[in-house]
Amino acid sequence: MNTILEKIAKVIEQNREALSLRRKYYKTYDELSRLNDRDLADIGINRGMIEQIAFDHTYNTSR
Repeated sequence: MNTILEKIAKVIEQNREALSLRRKYYKTYDELSRLNDRDLADIGINRGMIEQIAFDHTYNTSR
């Protein structure tokens, strides 16, 4: 049986993990957004793909 302190510790850890992932997403998004259209084209993406690429990179998914 979990004590209240164990439950609180679990919630805190989950929040830390979520914050870490959020930071990774925004860092990736920001870095790609700073590239000009030509640089983006050189790596095979366009501006409309940035959000999905940042999400996939952060959460290790692909559609």
